[in-house]
Amino acid sequence: MKKLLVMAGLLLVLLGCVEPSVKDCGTDMGCFVDATTSCGLAKVEWTSSIDLFFMKQTSTIYLETKGLDENGKCELYIEGKSFEFEFPAEVPESAKEEAESAMKAFEGKGGTCKIDPIHFTELVANWDEGSFSSEDFAGVECEGEYFDLLSN
Repeated sequence: MKKLLVMAGLLLVLLGCVEPSVKDCGTDMGCFVDATTSCGLAKVEWTSSIDLFFMKQTSTIYLETKGLDENGKCELYIEGKSFEFEFPAEVPESAKEEAESAMKAFEGKGGTCKIDPIHFTELVANWDEGSFSSEDFAGVECEGEYFDLLSN
C-alpha cells in the first residue's frame, strides 16, 4: 500500500498535477546557493552591501529559480526590492540625488535570465562571497524591466 501511494504521488508530480515545492531561504543567501545546485527551486530576499568609489550601497534583491527551461538553462527571476546609500559629507547633494535616483528606478522592477547551470552555480556562489562584476551577465539571455534599465 505504501509503495502504491508513493508511486501515485510521483505520477502526479510527473504529470504536472502537483507543483514541486520551492525552498524558501528567507534572507539566507548560503541556503539559496546550496538549494540551487543544479538549478533546484528556491527563493531568497538577499541584502548585500558594497563600497562603490565614494559611497556604500546596500541593496535588497529578490531571487527565485524557476527550474530548467526547455534548453537546459536555469531560469533566474530577479527583482529589485530596495537600495540605500551612505555618502561621505563632502559629496555634493546633486551627486547624491543622481545616484539615488538611478538605483531607485530598479525598485519593484523584475526580470528573468536563462543561465547555463554551471555558470549559474558559480555566479550565485560568488555573490554570496561578496564578489560582483559587470561581467556577471555577459553572454546570458536576460529580459524584463530590471535588465532594460541596466542596458540604458
